[in-house]
Amino acid sequence: MKKEKIFTEQQIEVIKEIVRDEIKKADKQRLSALGQELNFNPDDY
Repeated sequence: MKKEKIFTEQQIEVIKEIVRDEIKKADKQRLSALGQELNFNPDDY
């Protein structure tokens, strides 16, 4: 009996994109929080 794929290849690609975007957002938020302590704005770079 063959196991069904839970996600299609296309769905996996979409999920990867979402995850990448979330990681970028999280990194930017972390940079912003760190930057506030150091008077640094990541949007300037």
